[in-house]
Amino acid sequence: MPINHVTLPTNNFDATVDFMSRVLELPVAEHPTNVPMRTAWFEVAQGQSIHVVEVAELGPINNEREFGRHVALSFPHARWLRIKNQLERAGFKIIAPLRESKTSRFFVYDPNGYCFELVLD
Repeated sequence: MPINHVTLPTNNFDATVDFMSRVLELPVAEHPTNVPMRTAWFEVAQGQSIHVVEVAELGPINNEREFGRHVALSFPHARWLRIKNQLERAGFKIIAPLRESKTSRFFVYDPNGYCFELVLD
């Protein structure tokens, strides 16, 4: 059973949308127009999306790294390398995994402090 979507609230809407669209290269998906705050939906796979919702009073996000709350996305090799290079050039800190795995991966925090794991597909 696939996950339909994940919602990430943000009080830094423009930076979050830029991170998702420009840095992670996620395509923008259609979303309803009857939501009372700014929203952007991004397609991660057929029928699966990440919803970004602007929330002014967002509490602190606890940076829990690999064993805490995070979103993991898989990318083909060329795109994975391109995104990693873009993140480094933009000043994002690339975080190495705490444990070894069969697949190359790294972690990065978005402008809100959400942890993303980028896995080589």
